[in-house]
Amino acid sequence: TGVAAFIYNAENEYKINNNFISIPLQFNPDDSSSTYTSQNAQITIFGGFVKGIQKGKDGDENIIIRALSPLPTINLKSETNAKVKLLIENINPDFYANNIANTKLSMIKLSVNTLQLNINISANETFKIEPVQSKNNLEDAQYIILGDNRDGYDTFEKIIQQVNGLKPVFVIDNGDLVFSGKPNQYRLFDSMVSKLSSTLLTTTGNHDIRGNGQSIYNMLYGPTHYSFD
Repeated sequence: TGVAAFIYNAENEYKINNNFISIPLQFNPDDSSSTYTSQNAQITIFGGFVKGIQKGKDGDENIIIRALSPLPTINLKSETNAKVKLLIENINPDFYANNIANTKLSMIKLSVNTLQLNINISANETFKIEPVQSKNNLEDAQYIILGDNRDGYDTFEKIIQQVNGLKPVFVIDNGDLVFSGKPNQYRLFDSMVSKLSSTLLTTTGNHDIRGNGQSIYNMLYGPTHYSFD
């Protein structure tokens, strides 16, 4: 049974969960922005992209934004009164929340790297979430670079624990995330890096794009080319 499950997960199409709907990647690498329209509300992210829709137990839809920078900026416009629920993943929720000047936002820390924002927008209003970096909280800032973790999952798990202990502002993984681009390998990698309490910036190595690996990577982590300040 174990072998059959492994083979099935290795070759079958990657599925995040039953309540997740993937959105085709829309990303402008020139300014690292992504735009998506939902329920008459237009959402534009700088330093991130709209990854998909997560349906909650109450039937509401949460728009999942994956950060491609420690402090992504989000603009919302709506033609009518609207309630928008955002899940911003791949950030340090405390670091992000502490750098938002707008204290009227309803924010809930869902995990070590995911923040939920509940926003009410009035008709024809432009709502902007623009984190402001303070020199005070960046004086001792550090970042970490790692990579080529495709073969050593036990070691990689220990590295993640060490990274969380150092509390970097962001982490760069420079490729060869998995061995051969298979769904079960990405599933394991994604499960492990979900424990990082910081922004993880990834790019692809030759191992990651084997087979159908490129499409899985784009669904999970977005574009291979992006930038941030």
